[in-house]
Amino acid sequence: MSGMNWGEESKKSQGGVDVVAGGSYKVEISGWQESEASTGTKQVRWFATVVMPDNLKGSKLCDHTALTPNALWRLAKLVGACGVDISNAPTTELMSDAFKNVLDKCVNRKVWWKVSYNSQYKNNKIDDYVAVDESEQPVIAVGDTPVDSACPFEETKL
Repeated sequence: MSGMNWGEESKKSQGGVDVVAGGSYKVEISGWQESEASTGTKQVRWFATVVMPDNLKGSKLCDHTALTPNALWRLAKLVGACGVDISNAPTTELMSDAFKNVLDKCVNRKVWWKVSYNSQYKNNKIDDYVAVDESEQPVIAVGDTPVDSACPFEETKL
């Protein structure tokens, strides 16, 4: 007979993410995927790993940014807080190759997430995003020369 690891199985029931106390956490974006909310709203699901504070280092967090006209500001705030300068970025079609290329630039970037804890549902909500200090992570600027034909962005350090 095999054993039951209650902690690991509990994490699986929450989608493989940890539930943490409310606070500010420095995270590293580990990936994203296109998803759909239970309401049918298209969204981007973000995966992140806590890098600070040390006692929660390695904890897995998740956030969702809706792809609706009234919520795109939140996605832009997250991308900007990841140190991607989108101030002169051209308009891109949602989930086009160019759009996905911008999201890809956030992977392996650090950002502060302000997290709240919902005691009723025993889960977390990401309330805000704040950029890390530029001395730790230089900003990726939008350039005039395309990296490839699908994306109008060039990685440069300010």
